[in-house]
Formats: sequence, C-alpha cells, structure tokens
Amino acid sequence: MKSFVSILLFLFVCSAMAYLPGESSYPSLSFDNGAFGNPASAEAFGSSGAFLDVGVEKGERLFRLGGNFGNFAAGFHYLTDNETIDETYWNLSHGFSLFENTLFLGNRVSAFRSRDFKGTEWLYSPGVIFRPFSFLSLGYTSKNLGYLGEINPGRVQEWGATLRYKNFSLSLGAENLDVFRLLYTMDFWGFLAGLEMPLVGGGSYRLTLSHSLGSNFNTSLQFSSSDYLPHRFRFAYHSAKDLSASNVGIIRVPLNSEIKEMSNQGIPFLFPPSLDIHVVRNHIEHLLMIPGKTIIILDFSGYAGGFAISKEIQRGVQKLQQAGKFVIAFLDDVRPSTWVAAASANYIVAEPSARVSFKGFGGSSLYYKGLLDKLGVKVEFLRHGKYKSAVETYMADSMSQEAKENLKTLYTQRWDLFKKEKPALEKEMESFAETPQITANAAYEKGLIDSVLYLENVPEFAVKKIFGIEAPFASALTMSPKEKTILEDNWGHRPRFALLTIEGTITEKSVRHIQKELRQVYGGTYRGLILRINSPGGSAKASDELYATLRDLSKRGVPVVASIGDYGASGGFYIACGADKIIAENFSLVGSIGIYGGKIDASNLLSKLGVKTETVKTHEHADAETFTRPFDKAEQEALQNFMDDFYNRFLNVVSKATAKSKEEIDKNFGEGRVFLGKEAKENGLIYELGGLDKAIEIAKELSGVSQKSTVELVSILNEKAFVTKSPKIYLAEILAEYDLFKVWALDLNILDMSIEK
Repeated sequence: MKSFVSILLFLFVCSAMAYLPGESSYPSLSFDNGAFGNPASAEAFGSSGAFLDVGVEKGERLFRLGGNFGNFAAGFHYLTDNETIDETYWNLSHGFSLFENTLFLGNRVSAFRSRDFKGTEWLYSPGVIFRPFSFLSLGYTSKNLGYLGEINPGRVQEWGATLRYKNFSLSLGAENLDVFRLLYTMDFWGFLAGLEMPLVGGGSYRLTLSHSLGSNFNTSLQFSSSDYLPHRFRFAYHSAKDLSASNVGIIRVPLNSEIKEMSNQGIPFLFPPSLDIHVVRNHIEHLLMIPGKTIIILDFSGYAGGFAISKEIQRGVQKLQQAGKFVIAFLDDVRPSTWVAAASANYIVAEPSARVSFKGFGGSSLYYKGLLDKLGVKVEFLRHGKYKSAVETYMADSMSQEAKENLKTLYTQRWDLFKKEKPALEKEMESFAETPQITANAAYEKGLIDSVLYLENVPEFAVKKIFGIEAPFASALTMSPKEKTILEDNWGHRPRFALLTIEGTITEKSVRHIQKELRQVYGGTYRGLILRINSPGGSAKASDELYATLRDLSKRGVPVVASIGDYGASGGFYIACGADKIIAENFSLVGSIGIYGGKIDASNLLSKLGVKTETVKTHEHADAETFTRPFDKAEQEALQNFMDDFYNRFLNVVSKATAKSKEEIDKNFGEGRVFLGKEAKENGLIYELGGLDKAIEIAKELSGVSQKSTVELVSILNEKAFVTKSPKIYLAEILAEYDLFKVWALDLNILDMSIEK
C-alpha cells in the first residue's frame, strides 16, 4: 500500500494530459501513434513521436517500442513468459486523412513470429477512424484480414466508439461482437485517469494514471484489480508541444530579431536571420494553452518589425489577456513600431539606457540628376500618374509639389493614427514630438511607459504589480518562438485554407513559380486562399498575370481574400484586386494606381570613356531598348501609349474590385496617389481593416465555414520561391534592368514609413 501511495505522489508532481497504455485496443482512439491498434491513427494522432511500453503481470513480460513519422508508423512487440509464450510482432503502418480530417484510413503489414510455429507469418490489417463531430469518434479495424504463411491466425473484427465532453470521455471496444470493454477517462487535479471495465467476455478492471513531463514527454502507470499494484509503465515523446501540460509561472518570450512575413536564415557575419510572423502567431497559440494566471514577458530587445507585424503581435497580446494571462512588454529601444506592438500589454517597461524616438514622422530624398548629368547618364522614364514620384529622384533636382503633398498627408495621418493607439496619452505624445526628449526616464515621467528597469528585474516587478507579492528572487523561463506544432486532440472536420505570401519586389520569375504553386489550390483540397501581400510593386506584366490567375481561381469556386501588410501598392495593389475581398491595417500603404517605365541612356558616358558603339539592325527601332542611345520621338510616343493603355487597364481592375467607376477612381484615387489603410477603407478601396485573423474570418464567411470551426492554414510557398529585393536599391535596379516596363514600384520615401528602424 505504501508503494502505491508513493507512486501517486510521484505522478502528482508531474503535470497534465498524457496517454493510457491499453487504449490501442479501442479502435476509436489513437494514442499508440499508429504503431499498434488502429493503423488509421498513424495520421490521426497529430504528431510524430515515439514511446516505450513495458509490463509484467502473471509471469508474462511485455516490451513494446513504437513511433510514427508523419503518416508512417512502426512498432516492435515482444511478449514472453519464458515457458509457453514467446511472440514477436514487427509492424509497419501507413495512414492518411480525407474530408478535412474527418475520415482517416490506414493499413498495416506485420511480421509475426512465435515459438508455436516455424518461419514468419505476414499479416495485413486495414483500419478506419471517423470523426463526424468534435465529441464523437468511431473506429473499425479488421485485424489479420489477409495473411501469408502456413498458419491462419484468425481474423479479429474490432469495433469502437468514443464520446467525450470537456474533460470526460467514454469509450466502448468490441472484438467479434463477443468481447466488450468500457473505458472511462477523466482529467482531474493535473493528471489523466482511466478506468477500464470488462462488460462481456471476461477480463479484469484496470486503472491507469497518466501525466506529462513538460510539453513533449509523458509517463503513465497501469494498475490491475487483482493486486492493486502497477503492472505496466509507459514513457512517450511527441514532437508537437502540449503546453496545456505546463504550469509555468513566468515566461520570457524573446522577440529579439527582425520579424517579417517570411523568415530567412540570414548570412553569417553579414545579415542576421529573421523570424517569421506565422511562427510568432503559432507561439502565441502555444502560450494560450498554458493553464493558470501565467505572467508572460515579451522581450522586445533588438526587435525590428513594421507596423503591420506589430499590430499582429498587439492582437496576440490581447488574446493572451482574454485568456487570463498577464503580459509585460520590455523595450530596450522605444520606437513607434515597437511601442505599437507593446501598447496592449498590462505594463510597459523600458531599459534605463533605452532611447525614445517619439519625434513625429518624416523622411528625406536624394536626387541624383546632377550626378547622372556629370557622369553622362540620362534616365529616360515616362509615367502615367503625376503622383508616381519614384522616377523623380533620377530625373529632377527636387521633389514635385504632388509628391510633397502626398508625403505630407501620409506622414500626418500616420502620426494621428499612432497617437490613437493610446488615446489617453495623445497630449503627452504630442509634447514629446514638439519638444524632443529621448531618455527612458522622460518617457516614464510622461506616462508613456510604466517603469524603468533592467530585464533581470522585470520578473520581480511583474509579481509585485500583478499579485502584490514581494518576490526578489523571481525568475522567468525563456520560451523562444519555434516552428513547433501544437499537440491538438481536435476531433471533427478541420477545413484547410491555403496561405500565399508575396513579399518584396514582384518579378516575372517569382510570379511564374507562384502560378505553378497555385495549381494545387485548384484541386479542391482547400476551402479558400488567403493572399498575404507586403509588396511595393514591381513588374507590371507579372502583376497582371498573377491577377488573372487569382480571378480564375475565384471563378472556379475558391474564395480569395487579400490581406495587405505594411504595403500593397502599385503591382501589390493590382494583385490584391484579384481577390474577392481586400483588407489592410490602419497603417498599411495602399494604392499607387499608376505606372512608369523607360530605360537608361548611357551614350554620353560611353563617349567620355572612349567606348564606341556599332549597331546592326533590320529596322529603325530594333535597338530602341538599348542603353547606347536615347529614345527618338516615335519610340517615346509608343512608350507613352503603352503607359496610357496599361493605366486604363489598371483602372478597370480597380473598378471591378471596388465597384466604383473608372472616372471616380481616376479623378480621386488614381495618378499614383498613396493612402493609408484607414483612408483607403473610407474611400472604398479596401473592404475591411484588420490583419490575418480578420482575413481568416472573412475567408470562412465566403467559403461557408462556421466561424467556430478550427481551420488549418497551410503555406503553399516558401521563401526560396521569391526573388525579393531591398526597396532601397532602385538606382542599381534601374541600371541593371533597363528593358521597358520592368519597374513601377512605390516611391522610396513612402517605403521608409513602413518600418521604424
């Protein structure tokens, strides 16, 4: 009896939700990773992993080892009593899902050896799991349906059903309709208990107690009613995290890198790696699973992210608070975009040496015409859109009035939006901008931050503020965002939506690859497509081609929702118009309906360098696109006609997307004007304001999926598919890509607004 109490105490110090040995005998459950029991559970389990299972009872010794890798599973089973029983099974299983994770099918091939016969028996067993609702799972396995060998092992038809409600479940298992068992499970006091009861056909009562060790490991013990002692032990690992099993008081989440729409690995010693916003969003979902009133410290030391990314993090903070968590934001540099990410935290703490940059928004332009004139280089660009100002830096000595007007409006509107992130502090923020102060103490005195502390002192501060307890030795467990999936025992259908991220300059090469990947969306696997855009534009031709692909996708019954990040302008906005609905953040840069194109004339430079050009051609304009001579009048007219024609096409595209007339778009929103998301919404250029959560909500609505349904977002493109370029290399880009109509992106100054470095 003492040993039994000791075991219970040991289990109690562990934490929640694990597995129960013996559940593999219930074909409606999937706790054996598919290695044993129902082979369909190789896919239904939801995580790769492995387990070790040993037992001793009535002289029989059991050893089982198994694991699964994706939708494949393998297992080894050995049972002996050193006298009459000596059995070995080698299993290989494969499973797959249908109908949005509602139906799971599986097959298993087993090699069976026993002291009762010579040689090896080969066995085949199919299985199925059907989960029509979140509370019901049905299972069937035909064990030994096929065999190859001299001994007929006998077929066993296994049936099972499981009903569950919150922390309770009831499972019925049957073999050949002459053996029936019942399994009742319940979560309580931080561990999972299961009671197995024989109904028909004999057997004994068994009690199993199961706990998790951290978020990836599980242990369990099984007790028999014959002597009330443990007879079976299991140790298991799953790669997906189960943070519902954790009970951590204070967690530090480092966000100390550049966070982008799509991550990259970086180049050692040159460019550091970046973090993916989808990884951060996934990590927030992990944190939501942690039970109790957890304190989460978001460490923004070294954070670099645009306003759209910061709003995604801000919404994540709000989710955590709604789940009863407390969030502390720690900043080592108080900049507008970082402050937006931290704005919803319970408390904002800054490092004593933090620099505060609340001085309004602005930017400067460099004009290269004088330099290019001295070099003998002439930039011959034509445009349709007087606000299309990117070409001015190479063709003029100063900014046009239209460009100044557009930039001034955008900067002013962005500052007004920024102040409204915390309306109660608008006066203090305006005061900071009018009389620049850059110390953390000054920000604290104005109430822009709640304390000035070093990171090491934040746990103590958090415990005192939130719980009113002095905790001088409080510390935090660091939990970095990783691409780990969440271990979800989520039954019922889970609709899949494709996610396509377009970040950086749009090129013909990248669009061809994107179109290839989009073909997999046509097959009916996905309910809809969420198009995440963070692009200033690029190739007009490539943008038009991708627009046509998206419209075709929509006509075939796949709803498309465009979500604009920091910017969706020029070609980025053109592509967004291919969606059924367009959403953007308040801070997003939207529009720039216009086009420019041209080439470099380096004939004077070549002359200065003593380089002579000889041209051979069949027609007068065959060499029009070369950089060795300027355009003639006919070629300029042809280029301008193309600009006008494409601008008219752009107006048509926007008109169809917004249900506004071409004349209204041209007069009020065209000519290259750029708007913030808030104004774009007011003008009817976009459908709604919001981020990825809003995009998912609208995609559900368009596809007829219930808002309560859990959806699976599948990225159909990775970073290698993109030919992205820094928006700050336009001069090099123009010199390198002097063929017509290649570049029509957003103005450099406007791009500077999107990220506060």
